[in-house]
Amino acid sequence: MMMQKEIVLTKITPEIMLRAKSLGYSDVQLAYLLKSTQAGIRQLRHELNVFPAYKSVDTCAAEFEATTPYYYSTYETHNEAIISKKKKIIILGGGPNRIGQGIEFDYCCVKATQAFKKIGYETIMINCNPETVSTDYDISDKLYFEPLSFEDVMGIIDAEKPYGVVISFGGQTPLKLSVELEKAGVNILGTSSKDIDVAEDRKKFGEVLKKLQIPHPKYGIAYTQTDALSVAKEIGYPVLVRPSYVLGGRAMKIIYNDAGMKNYVATALHVSEEKPLLIDSFLEQAGEFDVDAVSDGNSCVVIGIMRHIEGAGIHSGDSTTVLPPIDTPKPILKQIKKFTKKIAKSLNVIGLMNIQFAVQKDKIYVLEVNPRASRTVPFVCKAIGIEMIEIACHLMLGKKIPALTKQYSNLKDCDELNLKHICVKEPVFPFSRFDHSGVFLGPEMKSTGEVMSFAEDINFGEAFFKAALASGNKLPNSGSILASLNDSDKYIQEDKTKSNMETVKMFKAFFDLGFDLIATSGTAQFLRKNGIECKTVFKSGEGRPNVADIIQRGRVQFVINTPMGEKARFDEMTIGAAVIQSKVSYVTTIEAAKAALVGITQNRKKSFDQALQMEESEILTPNVQLNDTLHWNKSLNKLSLLQTLTAKVTVSFKNPYMNHTVNGHLTVKKNNFLFLSLAAFLGIKVFDAYFAKDSMWVHNVFEGRLFIGETTPENINKMVKIPLPFFFFTTTALGIPTWNTAPKETTKTQTGFQYTWQSNHSKIASKDDKNFIQAYSEVMLIQVKEEIAKTKNKIFNKQDTLKSILKKYNLTTETYKNKLKEYTEDIKDWMRIQDSATAYLKRQLK
Repeated sequence: MMMQKEIVLTKITPEIMLRAKSLGYSDVQLAYLLKSTQAGIRQLRHELNVFPAYKSVDTCAAEFEATTPYYYSTYETHNEAIISKKKKIIILGGGPNRIGQGIEFDYCCVKATQAFKKIGYETIMINCNPETVSTDYDISDKLYFEPLSFEDVMGIIDAEKPYGVVISFGGQTPLKLSVELEKAGVNILGTSSKDIDVAEDRKKFGEVLKKLQIPHPKYGIAYTQTDALSVAKEIGYPVLVRPSYVLGGRAMKIIYNDAGMKNYVATALHVSEEKPLLIDSFLEQAGEFDVDAVSDGNSCVVIGIMRHIEGAGIHSGDSTTVLPPIDTPKPILKQIKKFTKKIAKSLNVIGLMNIQFAVQKDKIYVLEVNPRASRTVPFVCKAIGIEMIEIACHLMLGKKIPALTKQYSNLKDCDELNLKHICVKEPVFPFSRFDHSGVFLGPEMKSTGEVMSFAEDINFGEAFFKAALASGNKLPNSGSILASLNDSDKYIQEDKTKSNMETVKMFKAFFDLGFDLIATSGTAQFLRKNGIECKTVFKSGEGRPNVADIIQRGRVQFVINTPMGEKARFDEMTIGAAVIQSKVSYVTTIEAAKAALVGITQNRKKSFDQALQMEESEILTPNVQLNDTLHWNKSLNKLSLLQTLTAKVTVSFKNPYMNHTVNGHLTVKKNNFLFLSLAAFLGIKVFDAYFAKDSMWVHNVFEGRLFIGETTPENINKMVKIPLPFFFFTTTALGIPTWNTAPKETTKTQTGFQYTWQSNHSKIASKDDKNFIQAYSEVMLIQVKEEIAKTKNKIFNKQDTLKSILKKYNLTTETYKNKLKEYTEDIKDWMRIQDSATAYLKRQLK
């Protein structure tokens, strides 16, 4: 048989080989067709002197000589790649973007390129993704736009003859090439392929952990369905099953019984045919931690320990991550740090390393180790302010950590940094584009992006609320909460008759914040048992209206749904579809619900989100019940508006450039009436606007510029700038449609807009309130007039003017000051909101 192979290969001439390669046949394909091996075909090609040539793409369009060209391979005779004599390093990129392999790794590749350049090496990037920064023409000294396969990478290595190749910054894609590259004699910088394989191989790694006396979940390895069933029985269901050497938890699943295992094995083994199936005990109700560290093979620095909000069993890329890991006992953090250092030394890690830990009942388990850059590296670098990639590059070139501590002052274990701020990393999911996909998280990664938030003074509530807002899962400040919990979130595991008081405490806090609670039968029984008032709703299939109905009808503003077990996760798919279609905020773990409570509570105190929240959450909320109607026009008596200090307001605009009427509503709070009364007093048409095609007038209104008089194009530049935070106007003015029905009564203005105010009486203003607001309006008017008069050299006697105004409204100076103080904080909030909202609109206009 061997002789037949050799005879076939000897018949291949240089012309035949060149023809096959120019037609696009890879070495792997030729090996299959010729019944040889990839290594055999590669050797034959070299013997026949058939090598790829590299053609350049001129990044300067022939205007002048390109100093940073990029190349692609082809099988022709002329090679345009100019090989320098400089000492060079090749960095392998991450390849195409997909779930589990995103721009986090490209960040690492770009930073590594910059670091090696800074050290003095010529940098060569190999990547095939035009959407990344690493493939920009000015990032590396030379770019090869090639697939990340062994054949293509080796072709470049053969041509460039680099000092070393870096495979640990591009994620799992280049890491898979480690063994083949090292066998081919390539100098791999960083952790060796042998140690990478130990970390990736469950059996080998399990032996390392056993030797180090570090706990890990029970595990087993299966090559067939019979093996899988036997291992699962030995470990005990539920189990976590996955193929080895996969990224993003692809094809990973929690299995609850033999039937599920049989169904899984029938398909999953094809995901990675050359590697076995890994089976681990699934740790329910366990917390999870991510650790990023750097190591020189001996010394190790734990740069960041991140706590996951969601529990173990949810992919790390889908978990909300907090740094520093607040509310974690110091002994736990100390043990995590100790285990990290022991593992780094045992695996001889050189460069970056990521470890995932689970903590169940104060016992720490190692879930997995990745001796490479992880997707959390950019987050840690930004949160701590450390050049982790640059440090790792120095370590790969042989430097030691003790020497680098002099160069990098913050190269120390995270518990020694004493951070004064907190950062939250929140995943972004594509569910709005795939509204029938399951929203419930598991071991297979679903997120396609992430956001990062920051808060001073370790204010977790603020950071979490900002992250949720930025990710599109806006947390409400009021409304109704729908709850459907699994038994382990309701009751103590050891005694199912005892309520979980942490959950009870959370729902009492939501109730105290003014939220209405709606729950499915079992959860409603649990809440009432613990003295918490709630309404009951049917699950899907139990009756109507059910959970999906009330979500779709806009009766729910926040959903807490924590399914557990195969049947529960399947039954709750309808809730997931409903929350996505209705754009309702939701969480699927009790830990995330607790974090949401902290965020909402903090937001109630600071209102840092109010501008953005009102832009969509309040203005665009449908089906608002409204009562008395008030017309707002030039002749409106200012006192009629002051009958209420809190109102639900609906406004309708007809935009002549967009040919439709736009409706919106908002909540007007008591401090806003100070400004509204001033506008009424001045006779300003608050909601009038001139719609230029470039939206400049809208922009100016948003900045607080109003013109006293008719709004015409000629008058735009004559507007008076006064602090009126009418940011709520901009969404409707920009033509963003809402689902409100058109108002029953409208008043047409000179510019063709129509608007109606409708209010709910919730508090009748006292006589002092009314008098104060009227006095305040006149004082504000004086200030505006004073600004106008500056150009006319007129002087106002402020003291006399104030006294006369107070006398007119039967107010003492002391009463006025007290009232002013009462409203001061509200006014400051509005001014701060206006600044945030202005920035938001500017982004929209761009």
